[in-house]
Amino acid sequence: MLPARYDSSTRSAIRSFAAAQRSTSGKHHITTSTARVPRSRQLHQALQIYDILCLVLENVTLIKRDGTRGADRSSLARAARVCKAFSEPALDVLWRVMDDFIPLVKLVVLDDFQNVACWERFHIYARRVREICYSDIPAGFRIMMDPAILVTLSHCNHGLPLLPSLQTLHWTGASPHQYDSFLTVATTLNCQVTELCVRFPTEERQAQVSKSYLDTFLERLFAQLPGLQSLQVHGPFDSSLLAPIANGDKLRILHVETGPRILCSATLHSLSQVANLSELKIELQINPDSRFRVTEFPVLRKLTLVTTCRGIPRILGALSAPKLASLVVTRLICDHGENLQDAISMICSKFGQSLRTIRLVISLISQTDGACSLISIIRPLLGIRGLKTLFLQISVRIALSNTELCAMAIAWPEIEELSIYGLRSAVNPSIDALAHLAGQCPRLRSLILPYLTSHPISMPPQVAC
Repeated sequence: MLPARYDSSTRSAIRSFAAAQRSTSGKHHITTSTARVPRSRQLHQALQIYDILCLVLENVTLIKRDGTRGADRSSLARAARVCKAFSEPALDVLWRVMDDFIPLVKLVVLDDFQNVACWERFHIYARRVREICYSDIPAGFRIMMDPAILVTLSHCNHGLPLLPSLQTLHWTGASPHQYDSFLTVATTLNCQVTELCVRFPTEERQAQVSKSYLDTFLERLFAQLPGLQSLQVHGPFDSSLLAPIANGDKLRILHVETGPRILCSATLHSLSQVANLSELKIELQINPDSRFRVTEFPVLRKLTLVTTCRGIPRILGALSAPKLASLVVTRLICDHGENLQDAISMICSKFGQSLRTIRLVISLISQTDGACSLISIIRPLLGIRGLKTLFLQISVRIALSNTELCAMAIAWPEIEELSIYGLRSAVNPSIDALAHLAGQCPRLRSLILPYLTSHPISMPPQVAC
């Protein structure tokens, strides 16, 4: 019977959910066989090691309907039934990431919360969940989860976290004004969640609602989830509403996507107030005419800018990040080669002492008919002796000679990954230059070049390589 202390709406929601689940088929719990295995059929010693089995089972995947690759849950469930040695690692991988709460709630008889056997079974599987999704928006045939059901389960669990090992939580919300129900769900599951991804719809009508409630949601968020270390926020909201993010004392990783909204100097200053922020990803527009005051990020180590405008040099020029080790710019737009050289020179002068990874996708508006010398564009980068990863994608024809490739090899002796993409030109390095590059850069493990000369060309000894 349902506890009498719950109101009629909660009791009705629980009964409706239970009735809907009875109409579905399939078992969501697994029991293993206890049959004795002959010695001749015992597992190899390597397959009796938990970590090795987990690595193997993590690669049991399939292509989902949306084109992404995910866990093959049916195969993992069958693997858990093979033997005792496979059971624990297979169940851990199977329940580690959950798309919704339905399989978990099915473990409990909703009409009888006092069923001890059901709760024992629930805890066996709930302790394995590390990542789960919660949505306020109907999707396909998915049954919507009423927050009252989770609250009821929490009460019957004596207020203890329903998912004690939960680390990552995804919330797809209709709008931030529903933050009360979400925060209730989050604290019910586990108030020690360390990673949170929040997505709001992109409809303009609901964007206005987001504008009214986002700042309040962020203020409450860090109060109820004090251990949050990674936060992703996606939605069409004004970037100025991100000021409460400064309250995230333990926040280390921040990913902000505001769609067509414009980044302002005040928002950049608010982000710099996050004391322990070491990784920042910004997906928004930057007004090329905006002026940003110098903003210091004392512990920032990785910066990713995703935008399609000419304002990238302005924001980079306003940043002070003495520990920045990785810089990713998805589209650095310049009118011509000289502007591009100035932008790269500015990157080197600002962050050259600490940079170890650089990824640039470059678009030149004014393209010449002839090939563009790669070394003339990236010459300032040759001064970064400790560079380990360089990814360049340029929308022009690139001329890269043997001498230029040798100059790169001398400049970056510690390079580990070198990837250069561009249109084909008549000047390309030969196999001889690759051999010299391999000798100068012993740590190089990945190399991608636009084209190679089809036949080897002997390099004169006087070439300074």
